[in-house]
Amino acid sequence: MKKVLHTGFKDFDNIVNADGGKGKLISVASRPLVGKTALILDIVKNIVVKDEKEVLIFSFEMTKSQVDRLLDKKLLPLYAKDFIHIEYNGEADINFIESRISKYNNLGLVVIDYIDLIGHEDLSTIVYKLKNICKKNNIHIIFAQQLLKIVDARVDKRPRLSDLYNYRLRGANMDNLDAVFGLYRQSRFENEKEYEKTDLAELLLLKNKYGKLKKTYLTFNKRKISFKS
Repeated sequence: MKKVLHTGFKDFDNIVNADGGKGKLISVASRPLVGKTALILDIVKNIVVKDEKEVLIFSFEMTKSQVDRLLDKKLLPLYAKDFIHIEYNGEADINFIESRISKYNNLGLVVIDYIDLIGHEDLSTIVYKLKNICKKNNIHIIFAQQLLKIVDARVDKRPRLSDLYNYRLRGANMDNLDAVFGLYRQSRFENEKEYEKTDLAELLLLKNKYGKLKKTYLTFNKRKISFKS
């Protein structure tokens, strides 16, 4: 049984620590500018600080310096940066990801930001291979996923599990995801007021192999670009 991880968010804790802590594949999905990367980096901070585990981040959109700036806003202890490893490669594929994971022995989490930018194969195949990496290395992988613009045309713009089918995650391949979280902030679809320091967000557990589906409210600090339960 693996050591219990503390992500800072109860719903994530319940999933990653279920089934003896065996490796899980988790999606965090939303439209752009809602804060999925910020939420995942909050989880990174908590695992590094509370559990003293290393985290490997594959950033396929932002540069290493951009990720570092986001992490700096989270006021990490000085030592914590040594536990965070950032790989920036716009041409990454699954073989690249697996080769980097094999170099670390104390990984608590692997982050992919975001999965849609991994090339060479269709996304359903990529998800299938990522789940195999989870099993082989007994490691948790959380990936960010950007939902299509069609979501904006709905009256209710909250993410739905059916939105992922737009990415061809059909049939058995859908089973490779242990959990799917949708992230929603109403103000993202309205006129956001820059002077407001905080905002309310909804974390929607859309798929959960280990328990019930639910909705949790989070507070979003706009200046720190950070979420809290």
